[in-house]
Amino acid sequence: TRSYQVDIQLFKNGVIKEMSCTCPYEWGPVCKHEVAALLALRDTLQKHPQLQSRQQSLEEALAQLPPQRLRKLLLELALRDDRAYQWLEAKLGTPAADLYSALDRYRRRFGDIRSHWAEHGYIDAWDAASYAGEALDLLEAAQEVGPVDAVGAALAFFEVLAEDAEFIDDSNGEVGNAEQQACTLIEDHFFRLPVKARQEAFSMLKKLAGDKSLSDYGFDLISQVPITLAEQDETLRDAVLEALEQRYRKARSDHDRQILLEDRVALLERWGHEDEAEALRRQHMEVPSFRRHYVEEALARGDDTTARRLLEEGIRIAQAKKHEGVVKQWQEMLLDILERNGDMENARRTALDLFMARPWHRDDYQRLKALHDPEVWKRLWPELIKLPNLCDDIRADILCIEGDAEGLLEIVKRHAHDEPFVRQWAPRVADRDPEAIVAIYTALIREISEEAHRSAYDKLTDMLKELAALPEGKAQAQALIAELRERYPRRRLLMERLDGLALEG
Repeated sequence: TRSYQVDIQLFKNGVIKEMSCTCPYEWGPVCKHEVAALLALRDTLQKHPQLQSRQQSLEEALAQLPPQRLRKLLLELALRDDRAYQWLEAKLGTPAADLYSALDRYRRRFGDIRSHWAEHGYIDAWDAASYAGEALDLLEAAQEVGPVDAVGAALAFFEVLAEDAEFIDDSNGEVGNAEQQACTLIEDHFFRLPVKARQEAFSMLKKLAGDKSLSDYGFDLISQVPITLAEQDETLRDAVLEALEQRYRKARSDHDRQILLEDRVALLERWGHEDEAEALRRQHMEVPSFRRHYVEEALARGDDTTARRLLEEGIRIAQAKKHEGVVKQWQEMLLDILERNGDMENARRTALDLFMARPWHRDDYQRLKALHDPEVWKRLWPELIKLPNLCDDIRADILCIEGDAEGLLEIVKRHAHDEPFVRQWAPRVADRDPEAIVAIYTALIREISEEAHRSAYDKLTDMLKELAALPEGKAQAQALIAELRERYPRRRLLMERLDGLALEG
């Protein structure tokens, strides 16, 4: 074997910044030599904790150096390492003359970081942590220079990030952490900016708050920053409300428009513009939360007529938009009103609509049943169960409610190869045809036994217990256990499960 050199660089927070090996391995992000080096480093630090005090020793040595010698060392370091040069430039640079100068400065630097980690046009999860670490270092350095640099760096970070958001795998959340830190920088330093820079920064913030190129998390974060600032400075509030209105006009989906309207109404109310909030809410009654507001107001004052009108209108709007969840929400509220007012014909019609809606709820069926005369219901429910949009799971549940064991047994036999279905419904009708149900369980257990893994064994032992608890099932369960022992004696885990199986029945 050959010797290879492994180089490991860490950020201050201990996250691996960069790691490389001189071996020719190209089939993954980490080679075995890098893993071995990391393990060796861990073991060394555990055995020799004094090595962890190197930073303190270095600080003591630097404190004793004459300024001229220290300057020479820093210069040599900067000339040898581009990243060290950029870091020192940020730390020691003079404050930017204005916000646009700061933006230009940090756009270039964040662009360099991006270029380094996106060599192939994509930053994977491993590199995203390093990318975020370098971004955090630069944001921290900018903060030390001054408020203009701090805000300019944060805005530049979001601008550069918007160009690459869809090409970054941030499944570990490190980039999101950097986005959070950038927002905090803006909020902490915004009011320390000169007046002109503050106006420019706020204008850029409003633009970023409408940029859907960012990740969902980044977009949510930056969108809240102007609102947070406006909470502290009333003079910014009109601009925030105007920006929300502009974003509403440009929004492409009903969902986005609805959220923007809700945000705007909430801010108007919070900032003392109740009349304007009320007018906006009435103007956009297609928004479910707005309509619910007026329905609940009507119900609170006992005005069922107005509440019913609002709900029926809301159902028509939601049906036209194919918002099934909203339709069901309004129908449930309408049904309460219809029952309370004795309008049984419309109540039954609404209850039937609820029953037909998805997802299936047993309560909807029970409510529909309660609205009918028992004799009428005896004729109606067998027709309901034939509806083509019902699946057999729902039919089985209805048959249980109605006590039709023969009908349920027929469906169970039809699903003899469907293990979840059989386990849910077969025990309820086992006394009707014990031989058939035991045979169905036996076939399923034999089929599952062909799989050789832990979850299959868990399922096997559970089903053997269920089989033993069925009428005429215990003897068959014991016979199956003997059969499995004979067929699979080398499956150690299966044998252990069978040894620990206590059958009841």
